[in-house]
Amino acid sequence: MKADSYGTPTEQARYRMGWMTPTERKKDGQQNRCATCRYFHFETVTSGWGGVNLKARCGHPMAAGETGHATRENAVCAKWEIKA
Repeated sequence: MKADSYGTPTEQARYRMGWMTPTERKKDGQQNRCATCRYFHFETVTSGWGGVNLKARCGHPMAAGETGHATRENAVCAKWEIKA
C-alpha cells in the first residue's frame, strides 16, 4: 500500500491526500493516526469460507472508491480530523 502520483487511482488519491505509511508517520513524529480520524471505519467482508473479515477504510470525500480506499490503522494523511 503506497501513495504515488503516477500509480493506480487509489494510490493517486492517497498521494493527493498526503497519506503516510505507519513507518513514515513515526519518522515524521506525527501523533495522529487513521484509527482516531473521523473518516476511518472498518468494512465487513465475508471470506470464501463463510468467515467475516474487517478491512480498514478511509471514507474521506477525496478517497477513491465507492466506500473509500484501504488504509492502515497506524497510517495518517493531511486530511485527518478528530472523531466527534
